[in-house]
Amino acid sequence: MPKPRPSPNYRPRVDVFDTYYNTEREHQALPPGTTPAEAWNATATALPPEPPTPATRQPAPRHSVQRKVGRQGEVTVIGMHFYIGMNHAGEQIHVLYDDATIMFFDARGTEIISHPRPPKGTVYIGRSGPTDQPSTKS
Repeated sequence: MPKPRPSPNYRPRVDVFDTYYNTEREHQALPPGTTPAEAWNATATALPPEPPTPATRQPAPRHSVQRKVGRQGEVTVIGMHFYIGMNHAGEQIHVLYDDATIMFFDARGTEIISHPRPPKGTVYIGRSGPTDQPSTKS
């Protein structure tokens, strides 16, 4: 069966109908005297969606330990040796650390020294930062 072919003048008729349907006739679901085109044009333009906000990273938990400073002024925490100072030898100190920082405090809560958290595999951290091996004094 052959497909029906539209009349060559159907498009102008559809355009006339669309204009009437949207801009001249009242719509029963709209206030009296309001056409669909008027209701559409009165609708507020929606704002474009906002990009998602990046997830806020929760800070890593901070750990707290007590350590006794050795005779050479060093203390071992997280598998690394930190030089605190000979003047603290024998003292009990408080250590706070997380993924970013390690901090040392005396018994009164006064900060002795802080360091950025050394990378894994670091053995010794002197006053000025990580070194490969502990310093030897002659």
